[in-house]
Amino acid sequence: MADVFNEVDEQLRSQRYQSMLLQWWPFAAAAAGAALIVALGVWGWNKHEADEDAKASIAYQAGIDAVGKGDIAAAQRQFAGVAASGPPTYRALSLMHEAQISLDQKKPDDAVRLFDQAAKVAPDAIIGDGARLKAAWVLMDDHPLSEVEPRLTPLTTAKSPYRSMAREALAMAYLRAGKLDEARGAFAVLALSQDASQAAQARAHAAMDMIKSGSAKVLPAAISAAAALPPEAALAAAQPPVSPSAPQAGAAQ
Repeated sequence: MADVFNEVDEQLRSQRYQSMLLQWWPFAAAAAGAALIVALGVWGWNKHEADEDAKASIAYQAGIDAVGKGDIAAAQRQFAGVAASGPPTYRALSLMHEAQISLDQKKPDDAVRLFDQAAKVAPDAIIGDGARLKAAWVLMDDHPLSEVEPRLTPLTTAKSPYRSMAREALAMAYLRAGKLDEARGAFAVLALSQDASQAAQARAHAAMDMIKSGSAKVLPAAISAAAALPPEAALAAAQPPVSPSAPQAGAAQ
């Protein structure tokens, strides 16, 4: 009799397991399917990014090679293609190369625009702040302090990877604008900065000495006067005077 009851109990348990299986297997299958889809999606996305990185790397290197060969038109095509659809890192770097080409072609406004675009798409501060600093350097040549200072000040904070260079650039911008007190303070900070190079600290001390002696007061006017001269005249003005008794180059010995 006990064997009969055991057999009946076993059949009942088997039926319960079958019922539970029929009730829950669609959910288990759905969960497994979702996990598989996620795994395949991650794999596919990683492969897509790897493929895009490889394509962008090849095009980017082709642009650099074209610059080295002097084929600027080909370089611009390669850089423009990467900048339009490449991964963020290659986009930013390509835009910065395009900006440098614009600088070489005496198109500073285009260079600043491209540097600004590079800063926006850059994936990190190493590239982004580098582009911002380069844009500020371009503007320092012939733009007022009111345009340069807002660009440089954020780059002088402790979190910026180029803070010492930005501090020196800001100090020079103050000096050029004739704001000697602000320039002296900026150079003093740079001279005491542990993250500044010895060369930058030496330049800061030299600039403070120049400000203290009063010779820095004539710097803005000298810069403006030199900028107003045509290239030939500016070059001649920069040459030291020739002594009347000195022999002329090419004269008969």
